[in-house]
Amino acid sequence: KDTKNAQLEARREQYKKFIQLLQKFSTGKVKLDEKARSEFFDAGVSLLLYGSKKVYKKYVFFREYTTNPVIQKSKHNQKKSLFMLLQIY
Repeated sequence: KDTKNAQLEARREQYKKFIQLLQKFSTGKVKLDEKARSEFFDAGVSLLLYGSKKVYKKYVFFREYTTNPVIQKSKHNQKKSLFMLLQIY
C-alpha cells in the first residue's frame, strides 16, 4: 500500500510539472530555444514513465507540431495549438 501511495504521489508531481509547462506555453512565455526544448524533452520523459498512453501520444503530437518551423508560419497555428492544449488537459 505504501508503494502504491508513493507511485501516485510521484505521478501527481510529474503531472503538476507538465501542467505548469503547458501553462507557460499557452501564455506565450516559452520561446523555442534550447532551454524550452530541454523542458519539452523532460516533460516527455516524465509522461512516458508516469502518464497515460493517451496523454503521452497527444503530447508527442503537440510537441512535433509546435516545433515544426513550417507549421509555425501558418496563420492557423495559434488556434490549432490551443485546441491541442485543451485536448491534453
